[in-house]
Amino acid sequence: MCGILGSITHKGSPDVQASWAVRALPLLARRGPDAEGSDSFESVVLAARRLRIHDLSPRADQPFYSDDESHVLIFNGAIFNYRALRTELQRLGHSFKTTSDTEVVLKALQEWDTGALERFDGMFAIAWLDRTRDRVILARDRFGIKPLYLYRDEQMTLFASEIKPILAHPNVPRRVDEAVVAEFFAFQMVTPPKTMYERIEQLKPGHFIAIDAAHGAPIEEHIFWQIDNRLLEQSDPPTVEAAMIEAVERCWDADRTVAVQLSGGVDSSLITAVSHDILDRKDIHSFSVIFDDASHKYAPPKSEESYIRHVTDRFVKSPHLSCFSPAQIATAFPEAIWHHEVPLCSANSVLLLMHAKDIREKTTVLLSGEGSDDIYLGYFDGLDFIEDPNSFSRFYISAENLRALFGSDGVEKAGARRKNLINEPRFEGMSLPQKASALTIETVLHGLLARHDRMFMSQSIEGRPPFCSEGMVKARFALPDDQVHANQCGKIAVRAYAENFYDNDFVYRTKQWMAGPVADWCASDSVWKGYIESVNTQTIGNYFDPTLFTKILDLPESTEKWSGANLALMFAVTNFALWHRIFIENADPLSEHAWHAEIPDTVDTSALSQQLH
Repeated sequence: MCGILGSITHKGSPDVQASWAVRALPLLARRGPDAEGSDSFESVVLAARRLRIHDLSPRADQPFYSDDESHVLIFNGAIFNYRALRTELQRLGHSFKTTSDTEVVLKALQEWDTGALERFDGMFAIAWLDRTRDRVILARDRFGIKPLYLYRDEQMTLFASEIKPILAHPNVPRRVDEAVVAEFFAFQMVTPPKTMYERIEQLKPGHFIAIDAAHGAPIEEHIFWQIDNRLLEQSDPPTVEAAMIEAVERCWDADRTVAVQLSGGVDSSLITAVSHDILDRKDIHSFSVIFDDASHKYAPPKSEESYIRHVTDRFVKSPHLSCFSPAQIATAFPEAIWHHEVPLCSANSVLLLMHAKDIREKTTVLLSGEGSDDIYLGYFDGLDFIEDPNSFSRFYISAENLRALFGSDGVEKAGARRKNLINEPRFEGMSLPQKASALTIETVLHGLLARHDRMFMSQSIEGRPPFCSEGMVKARFALPDDQVHANQCGKIAVRAYAENFYDNDFVYRTKQWMAGPVADWCASDSVWKGYIESVNTQTIGNYFDPTLFTKILDLPESTEKWSGANLALMFAVTNFALWHRIFIENADPLSEHAWHAEIPDTVDTSALSQQLH
């Protein structure tokens, strides 16, 4: 796991980019605290920070060079099937000087060119310089588990694992992409390749681009993997059980400590049980977040502590539970936005950040249940695809409130970039539930994975999602619909496998989202209310009409004010406004002072020094 950045100069001197890389690389220090390196190759600059996971020696540090130095690689992520690929490459005559997956990636690219990308089962963002062809390949994994951001103009192409290094370049403007603001409010995330920043994009999952490093020729973008109707014609697809066991086993493979992020939900509980009973791991450490629900005022109780303890009592040797104070939650809001670099996709991000801070000295690799709900329709409990064929077009902000913010065509603006996805020819022959899985993977999963990556990598912890494997996707699309979603219940096949370890009451209970008492946090002067009341309606009025926000804010304190559509709108507007202040209005958004300065006077900051890393 690493943080990478680099540049390709198309016109003019590359010296500006080389100087930028030196200044920007420290911004990725949290992603790679163990080593750093950089090098320049005429028009190309490559730099990396490394978190050592496989092969802890300096031999595997980056940039990583081929034996004759004609190929250079920087790589963020982990290839879960690297051992099998290494064996295959050895049979083809390759020798290895390290035991890292980094070397396997480079030799695979040398052997199979970009055809190697579809052989990688894992999470990755890759920059590969092939000096024999004066070509740079930038690639991103199937699901977008690992981020890769781009800025391109006539002079240069910049890329990085995070947005901050790109913003650090003197020629990159800091402007909101106004075309995606409505989409963000509707879905709390923006579909790739767009970001919230004008001219800064993210490479689409399953894509790679080829850049002529010598002549600055037009950049070619290619797809090496995507979901399409060919998944319906698999000759020998894996079962859910086989795919799950293989994915979990591969994710445990590391030269650093590995643990499970246990929410108490079915997915992370299944990972824990498979690890213990099938893979015979009897020394499991788990990390969980619990809430003090005893004194809630507006928010209903959501702590899953009883379910967590049900799992840990049976399968976990060393369970760890975290519960955070209001003061910690209060100051973590702007800090989470600073690490996330775009408005948060949910209040959960704050909890993930606090969780990462709490466990950073205890583990380096963390297995999570991300992806199961997206692939196996876990978000569609209570919905019927026959009675409501448009059920997968749900908004975070209600349609009525979208129109209040963005005008009579607010809903159309929000959904414009997603509107025709379902009708793409590649989905021809798929059922509505199959299309729902495909669209959720392509429009929702990437945002949740980005949240997990940002919050845990901020504390140098590598998150690994076993459900986000090619095998789990193949298994899903080999199933008949009623084994994925039936009787308004999703994840049927996943739950059926979980029955081998848990009783039906545990497996088929109503889904709870990992979310703290957000309503109470927003209503409390000592937690988040100060952020809400400090929203500058004149500034946000440049992007949408703040009238409804002001109207809700002026309501008397009540459940009506702090619940449902009103709460969703209040949080979304505050979230956007706080991000705007930190990254667009602030003169120096790259310093931690940018978020620290946004904490209201009503918040207790006495414990802040303990939170600062």
